[in-house]
This record gives sequence, C-alpha cells and structure tokens, in this order.
Amino acid sequence: MGGHLHRCNACGGETILYNSCGDRHCPKCQGAQRAAWLDERAKELLPVQYFHLVFSIPHELTPLAAAHPARLYTLFFRAVRETLLQVAATPRNLGAHIGGLMVLHTWGQTLELHPHIHVIVPGGGLSPEKGELAGLSDPRQFHRLLNPLYQKEWVVYAKPPFGGPEQTLKYLARYTYRVAISNDRIESLADGQVTFRYKAYAHGHRWRRMTLPAHEFLRRFMLHVLPRGFVRIRSFGFLAHCVREEQLTRCRQLLGAAACADPVANGDPVSLSIPSDDLRCPYCGQGRLELVWRALRPRVPELLARTWHPSLFDSS
Repeated sequence: MGGHLHRCNACGGETILYNSCGDRHCPKCQGAQRAAWLDERAKELLPVQYFHLVFSIPHELTPLAAAHPARLYTLFFRAVRETLLQVAATPRNLGAHIGGLMVLHTWGQTLELHPHIHVIVPGGGLSPEKGELAGLSDPRQFHRLLNPLYQKEWVVYAKPPFGGPEQTLKYLARYTYRVAISNDRIESLADGQVTFRYKAYAHGHRWRRMTLPAHEFLRRFMLHVLPRGFVRIRSFGFLAHCVREEQLTRCRQLLGAAACADPVANGDPVSLSIPSDDLRCPYCGQGRLELVWRALRPRVPELLARTWHPSLFDSS
C-alpha cells in the first residue's frame, strides 16, 4: 500500500508509517473511523447513571462459533437484546422500555476464541405507551449438546462503570474498528515464529510473552475475521437507529437536559481525535518525526505483481 519514511529531528531514528489498507480487520487501520464513532456516541450520552454489562456464552459453544459465526453471533445478539428488554419491561424490575449499545468481542489476550458481547445501557427507561461438528446436523446429536447447557449458568457481568459512561465508551471503542491484536504487541517474526506480548490477568495483570508458529498465529487471528457484511456494533430499544434521534430528544425533555455539545469542538477528553503529538519520536520521545521519503500507493496491477517490503524505502 506504500507509506512514508520519517526521521526524528533529535535522535535521527527512522520510522516507517504505512498507508492504510482500509480493511476493518486490520490491526493498524481504522483509527479515524474509531474516533468518529466515539465522538458520535459521546454526543448521545444522557445525564443518568449507566451500566456496563458483559454476556459470555458457555465455552462448549465455541466450536459452533468457529464453524458458523454469522448464525451463532446473530442468535447471541438476539438473546442479549431480548433478555435485557424483557427483564427491564417486567414491572417488579423496572417496568420500562430501555435502550443500549452492543459490541461483539471475540478474542482473548492470546487470540483464543472467546465470544462475548459488551453492552452499555442507561440506568432507566421510557415508560411503556463443519469437521467435528458434522454430527450436529442430526437433531438428536444437537440436542445432546444443548440440553446440559440449559442447566448451566451463563456468565453476565453487570456493574456501573468506574470512570463513568465516557470511559466505558473509550473501552468499547477498542473493539469497534480493529481485531484481535495491535501491531505494537507483536515483538518479532523470525524463523517462522511470531512472538507477542499479552497481559496475564490470572497472574496479577503482568505482561508475558508467547511464541507461536506463524501458521498457528494466523489461524488464531483468522478466527476473529467476521463474515462479509456482518455488523459487530448494534443498538436496540430506544437507541435503535430508526428511532434514536426522536427518542433521545424525548428522554432529554423528560430529564430537563440539553443535548450534549460537540466533544471535539470543546476539547472534551472523550474525543479520540488524533493528538497533535502523534508524530513524536517513538525512540527518544522528545523529537518530532519529519517526512524524508514517500512511497506512493501502487495501482492494482502493481500490487498483484510485487510485494511491498521495508527495503523499498531505501532511497538509494
């Protein structure tokens, strides 16, 4: 895709910044889209307490998620949405029509498949006016898998966010426009082995290293590539896209609150807009990166005919 070579004006260190490919699964791209999404969601916040919920499916269903991601994740979204709407509508609970934002998150620190859905909901509402799975094609075999799961408790995390809804939105933004792992966690690729860092939550949140054969690393990464056209971010209730503007206006009228100001214009920290120090040298942390050389984005025939490599930035 081409890119630019930058050199620090203090230490002389050189950094290559590649052009964006635009793919939604790329661990490097989509930063601008993520910032725009976060800014739009921040404008929709209401002056009420929010709750952060996480729904995780039993690990016995993980093979189904790997073999039939579109079907299982669609059912997963539907189950979470209908559960929350039904529980909230029950008079002894809340007796109201709620709304929420759901984000599908499928990976753990070591890239294993771990499907769960994050939900952020306001604390209130409007009053009502393949392979080993081949045998599962047999209904009896399928029910043998499901029957024990009806007795199994599904894991649901539900707590008020510690830093308020703004911090939870920032947290969810990490999963909206990138997948599985960021480039800065990959430490080396040598002799067909990939070494990357991960945070071991079971061992005091300490950073550790894992080395995998390249083909195993790619296999784990591809587990999180969603089917074409599948939507990982969904809204429901009074935050559903078709009624969101009208219902939020009504909520603000009932709460006596004004619409949220533009967080970008006001310099609000909720914004993830690219900071001005984004071109600070990653080596010395003091100097700024200055453009030295640029490799233009190639045409499609050129992409098919050659492979881009850092050696292309050799100005000689």
